[in-house]
Amino acid sequence: MVYSDGSSGIVEDARWMVGANSTTYPIADLTRNVNRWFDKAVALILPAGGKWQFDDSNYTTYPNATAALVSGQQDYVLDVSYLRIERVEIKNEAGDWTRLKQLDRTEVDMSISEFMEQDGDPIYYDLQGNSVLLYPAPDYSQASSLRVFFQRKGSYFETTDTTKSPGFAELFHRYLSLGAAYDYSLKYKTSNKQDIELEILRMEKDIQNFYSRRNRDYQPRMTPKFKTSR
Repeated sequence: MVYSDGSSGIVEDARWMVGANSTTYPIADLTRNVNRWFDKAVALILPAGGKWQFDDSNYTTYPNATAALVSGQQDYVLDVSYLRIERVEIKNEAGDWTRLKQLDRTEVDMSISEFMEQDGDPIYYDLQGNSVLLYPAPDYSQASSLRVFFQRKGSYFETTDTTKSPGFAELFHRYLSLGAAYDYSLKYKTSNKQDIELEILRMEKDIQNFYSRRNRDYQPRMTPKFKTSR
């Protein structure tokens, strides 16, 4: 479903459900609400996806970013638009990439300020706010040698969008128009508010079921643990 094609897009569908028009439901308000429900859709999809890593298909880049390492610098600021960090890698001076281990500060039995204070090849990373902290700090400077993999929010709609579609399964594009219609019905107390809400709840279950089964090649297995009787 496209965003707005003048007849059957998300914008038109949302207005149709509540008997609104461009005057009673301005495009700025509608777009704000659609993007808010887009966030909700992503929040449903991410935990349901399992090993299939969801990313909005409207993006033209992969969900990872690189930064230059600076000798002696421990703190590297991230773009706050990410939702979850999946892994952090470092490239050493020989040009080889290695994965860093995430630091659990509760297991460090000394002052964190004294932990690995001698610069060297980073082994661990810690996340604080919107920063990645490296332990130890690198003892070399090198371009494009810190790589962070992440999951990001959906590609939001602009009020001027027309043919752009949501970057998730087309079966559930109407979730956004239902959500925007619900926000309108909540404010103006339309007679079909409850019907819209029930349809949203049904679709949320369908979204979770769909994405939880999408990666059919991966089947979780139970591995028995054996304990000796001696």
